Order: sequence, then C-alpha cells, then structure tokens
Amino acid sequence: MYESDQTRILLVDDHAATRETIKELVEQRRGWVVSAEAGSGHQAVGLADECKPDVVVMDMQMPDGNGLEASVDMLGENPELNVLIVSNYVDSALVKAALEVGVLGYISKENVFEELAPAIEAVSHKKHYLCKRIKLQTRLP
Repeated sequence: MYESDQTRILLVDDHAATRETIKELVEQRRGWVVSAEAGSGHQAVGLADECKPDVVVMDMQMPDGNGLEASVDMLGENPELNVLIVSNYVDSALVKAALEVGVLGYISKENVFEELAPAIEAVSHKKHYLCKRIKLQTRLP
C-alpha cells in the first residue's frame, strides 16, 4: 500500500540491472517509491494505466520499440502523466521529438547518478528538465 503523499514511479528499461540501479537511486529519496517496473514499452503502457504513476522513468531504446512510441501511447491515454526519458541516446532530433510529444524531461544515462533526483523532482511538478550534456550538445534551453 502506498501513502498518498508518496511520488509513485514507474521504471521502464529492458535491462534489469539498469532498472535495479535506478530503483536504488529512487528509493534513497524519502517519499519516492517504485510502484512498478517494466522491461518493454508495450508492458509499460499497460502498467501505466494500471498503477497510475506520478512519474514514468523511460529508456529510449528497447527491443519492442522505443521510449518515444511508448510515451506517445501513455500520454494519449493519460495526458497528465509526467515522463522522464533516461537514455544513452542524446541526439537533438530525439530530444526535440520527445519534448514535442509531451515528455517533460530527458537525461543521459551517463549522468544518471547526478541528475536523476533533480530531474524526477522537476517533472513531478510539471517542469521541464534537460541534463547538462543534452543542453550542451543539442543547444536546447
């Protein structure tokens, strides 16, 4: 059972070890809880509808499609959902496409230890967050 003041997070990554690392980082924060985990975008869409997370932490590249496609599906079902992409791919076209479909944040896996907490904090409050690497490489604000 989750407390009403907790930030519920859905983790989506096809690598179990990556999900476990992110889960450990998330659960170090008081008031944050991983409410569900998915190993694919398709699975994540169903879980998002079922567990009603406050934030979805989504990988970009997965075997059954990408995080962008899953984000489009999730946001189509629930436009109020807060999605944060955590990816090895920081191509400016991908970042721009993610922002255009309603994703609120995008960080590099390279920076996950430093930037996951502030990114989740921002997107959980409906604010945009781009990691420093993305801002430098893509010239986005």
